[in-house]
Amino acid sequence: MKAEINTPAIEPLGAFDWLKDEVVMQAHSSWRNNRTISYNSDRNADEAWAQIARMIPETAPLLHSRRMPPKPSVEDVSTLVTTSPRISSSSQAPYSIRSSAEFQTDRDSLGCFPLGAEVTPLAFAEVLQAQIRLRNLGLLHPIDQQRITNLGILFRNYYERHLSKNDDTRADVLRAVKELSAVARNGHLSIHLGLNPGFSHSNSARFWAVGHYDGVNDEEEIFISRDASGLACTVLHVFLSNQAVPRDTCFQVEVDFAKWNNDVDRRSGLSRRMAQDIDSMNPEERILLLQQLTASEAKGDVSQRVRNYVRQKLIDAPTQELLNELDSYRYLEGCVTAQQLVHARFTWYDGARAPYPKAEQAVAFFEAVGAKLLWMLQTRRDQDLKDFNTSLQAILSPGSIDARADILGLAIFCAARKAAFDEVYLEVTDRNPLFNDQSDQAAVFAESFALGSRCEAYFDVSPSTFGKLLSARYRARYAEKQPPLWNNGAPDFATCYGGAQIDVDPNGQPKPLPQYQRFTFLSVFAIPALVDIALLTTIGRGLYVSAWMSLDEQRSATIALMIALLLSGATGTWIAVGGSYYLVSMAFSAMNIFVLSRLIAGLAFTVAGAVVGFVIFTGVSGIVPGVVFFLYLIAFTSYLMLFAAIASFQFPGSSFLSGRKDMIMCLPILLISPVITIWTGYDVYVYLAVIYTLLGLLVLSLRRIGSRWVTWYQGLKQTNDAEIRKWYTMTKLAGDEKILASMSDPAALKASREALLKAVQTELARPSFQKPTEDHLVAGLAKDYEPTRFLLDWYCRYADIPRPSPYSSGWNIQTKVASQTLVELQKGIRLHNAFMHWRQAGDEVGCGILYFLIALMDKWVELLVGVRLIGLSSSLNNQFRMAIGFSLAYYLIGAVLIDVKAQDLHGAVEYSATDGIRTTKELREHQKRHIRLRRRMYSRTLFRFLTWHCWALALTVTLTWMFQASLGGTVMYLAYVTAYTGLLWYQYTKIFAGKYALKPLLTAVCIGLPLGIILKKVVPEFYYSGVIALGVTTWTAAILCLWEAKIGMPEKPLPRVETGDTFSAYVKPWSDPGWSRAELKSVFDKLTSLSEDDCHHVNPSEHPGLEITSLLSNIRLSSASKAAFVDHLDIAAVAVRALQ
Repeated sequence: MKAEINTPAIEPLGAFDWLKDEVVMQAHSSWRNNRTISYNSDRNADEAWAQIARMIPETAPLLHSRRMPPKPSVEDVSTLVTTSPRISSSSQAPYSIRSSAEFQTDRDSLGCFPLGAEVTPLAFAEVLQAQIRLRNLGLLHPIDQQRITNLGILFRNYYERHLSKNDDTRADVLRAVKELSAVARNGHLSIHLGLNPGFSHSNSARFWAVGHYDGVNDEEEIFISRDASGLACTVLHVFLSNQAVPRDTCFQVEVDFAKWNNDVDRRSGLSRRMAQDIDSMNPEERILLLQQLTASEAKGDVSQRVRNYVRQKLIDAPTQELLNELDSYRYLEGCVTAQQLVHARFTWYDGARAPYPKAEQAVAFFEAVGAKLLWMLQTRRDQDLKDFNTSLQAILSPGSIDARADILGLAIFCAARKAAFDEVYLEVTDRNPLFNDQSDQAAVFAESFALGSRCEAYFDVSPSTFGKLLSARYRARYAEKQPPLWNNGAPDFATCYGGAQIDVDPNGQPKPLPQYQRFTFLSVFAIPALVDIALLTTIGRGLYVSAWMSLDEQRSATIALMIALLLSGATGTWIAVGGSYYLVSMAFSAMNIFVLSRLIAGLAFTVAGAVVGFVIFTGVSGIVPGVVFFLYLIAFTSYLMLFAAIASFQFPGSSFLSGRKDMIMCLPILLISPVITIWTGYDVYVYLAVIYTLLGLLVLSLRRIGSRWVTWYQGLKQTNDAEIRKWYTMTKLAGDEKILASMSDPAALKASREALLKAVQTELARPSFQKPTEDHLVAGLAKDYEPTRFLLDWYCRYADIPRPSPYSSGWNIQTKVASQTLVELQKGIRLHNAFMHWRQAGDEVGCGILYFLIALMDKWVELLVGVRLIGLSSSLNNQFRMAIGFSLAYYLIGAVLIDVKAQDLHGAVEYSATDGIRTTKELREHQKRHIRLRRRMYSRTLFRFLTWHCWALALTVTLTWMFQASLGGTVMYLAYVTAYTGLLWYQYTKIFAGKYALKPLLTAVCIGLPLGIILKKVVPEFYYSGVIALGVTTWTAAILCLWEAKIGMPEKPLPRVETGDTFSAYVKPWSDPGWSRAELKSVFDKLTSLSEDDCHHVNPSEHPGLEITSLLSNIRLSSASKAAFVDHLDIAAVAVRALQ
């Protein structure tokens, strides 16, 4: 037992690693690039076969089994492309290799153009003129004269050593080659290279090179495409063409020169440029070229080489591609078996007339080889694998692969590829557990983590095809077992590459704001209004207006306040929505631009309105009320808009650089007005002076907070491990470096950073009256500690990584990376289009305006019918002043509590659990779960709010009974509390309804405002007209908004009616229509549902029906088409009758 424990575990060798072996790669490349089967086996591989037979017993039956392919019969011989096709008498002219499209000889002086191209003298002239213009503009690349001289020497050697010694060479060819060598050596030849599109005149008129004689410079000028293969051969061809040498002779000389210069294409025996022409053809063009060559009965070595290479591209290459597809893609996909692979190979052997073993022995050998290879890899038989690789390389040597060697390669590499594919799948899914719906993503990850750029060398498939294999297997696997759910913010999935995370801060979660900060930050708008209402209700002097102003001044200030609420409701909402978006996106400069541009626009609109109001009030009441209205409208609107702008500088869940701190610090200034006016009077002057002083401070605060947000991350104090160790040595160890040297690096760094963190926290907790530390490192880090934590909190969310421990190696590195990332994010930032802003915030702006109409509906009604008001409170003569004031205080307290308690809802209200959905029934269940979650969230948070708000109700009831203990006051208080409860309910429900609350608000205003005015006019002595209008408006908005809150169960969809019909796209069999059956059915249903007026009726006696009938009646088909469609006339007749 002890010996077994001490025995080292054997680590298997991966099949993918085995495929990467250099010897295996050579054998694999030789086998997969093999295009021919040897008739006899290589005698030099007998020892290698013996080595394989000792490892795999099934090898012996394979070697002794020999089966000859059947002899072909006359009927089996294919005559599709080898026999001469029937052609018309007009195409019986002699044909060498001039053109694949026509047989005239008027194209012998048109430069060098591809086989099968359609060219004309006009196309040649236009391409030549275009190249001359490009040369004059300096847009071509001239070849240096030394290289041209070398070409001239090469052509001279070709002429003297080969061409002149051939008695069959034409005289014009000898003269042209000799002249070419002379002009190239004497500097009278210039060659320019250009882009390939410049040599195209149309889709078929393409040139490789054009040339002409430049009489001005007394030189030959040649323009060549950069994509042409073989510069020397192309120059020779185009020069011969310019010398009026026939095109077929140009081809023969080009091939002869390529063979002499050892620049011939090994696959075809042609020049590299001619092989490039055939390679770039599609199958239809190759068939046409082969038929024309065969029909013309062209003789000559070049014509025969072209025919042979075209046949190879048409027959041999597709066969090999099909075999490669079966061996790689289909076998990895699991669509073919070993028997099918072997039988496909046998079909290829029959065509090659090569002997091969029996099917039973081949299949048994295939399975045995795969099992043996996997066993050697799993048990890590290194010596056996080495011998096996050597034998495999000897057997699969290029040019000597017979049928048995081919079956060996098939068995080995199919098994290795399949095992390697499993390993790559595990690697890729480990790095990326959740694929998207695009297979290209799987291909990219496979290349990044496993394959690199050698996908075809390993698996003989393209990267995109390999991605399809991975994606198909992934979906097939998770169709049975769904992948685990991903929770946002949760740790990564388990992986083989998980980090040790030694620097991760265990308390790295961002801390929520304290309750006092949440309360003060969220109540900066409600607290001033609450204090103003309390002061106006009790002593008659509020924060903005006073009851001791004159009646005209009170009326002007009150109307200005009401209008300012509408203006600020629009502008402030727009600033809050857009500004917060840019702040959360860390686009600080864009936020400043957005906030300032909207703020300035709002102020300009306010000034324009104030001027209009000044003119109206001056004409109606006099100059003083006009000036008061003008100043108060600008003051109130600017005050509220500045509040909205400064408040938008609040990052969610953080107090870092919060603009609301400055707002809270400025608010006490408003208390100066009611205090001073008690002793001095002059209320309107004091109030306006204090308000404008506050406006100045708010402007400075906005400037300060805006500039800090765009500069806080610049110049943060950063440190590194070496500096921390040095600080710890100098401050804690008195310069003794031996103590840290005796410790391991992680232990030394941990001790150093913990001491530094303690020193920084001590400096942060230092009282303001205590002397700061003199340690520059500690002082700098303490000063920037909060910005650095904010930066890392953002970056960890941005990069989805855990936050490191303070001043660890990860902390120092991530601080630098986060700073650089944040700086890069600020570059090139632009505001969105104004239309996009309005589309996103338009409904919210409307809600902001309508909210102030609804919340102050009683005040708007009284203001429109002429009742005297003081700000948001009733006049001192109103007997219900206390009840109305304290009920408004009840509402303001409730608004603050809603913001505090429902703050968490803003991020969670749109949350939806991530579940895998496979059927429509599961989709319905997912919708129900989501609605139930929203309902629970709605009810629980509402109950939590009510439990807190009952204390506000108790407080205001007590104050009402203390200051106005009358039956009428109590009834009025309860009426207003009921109305404001509806408003609070609306505000809470709007969190769930979002921008869809606009229609309920608009409906409520349209109902409540006319109702209040009617009650005031019909029964003017009725005290409860305003509160009734307010109650009807608020409860209408609350009830209608509840329908928009998306907490009701969705309607059950109608059951699908299966018609049994099938829908298919009319495309080519090998084309992907790109539409699913459901999409095709939808298109079909839409077309069939069109009315008669929307359909275009074709009249057979008018255009275009007349032309259609004529074409069908006089149809003319070729002989091949007639043979394919014997009843074509009957088919056309049926179509004509159906049209008529």
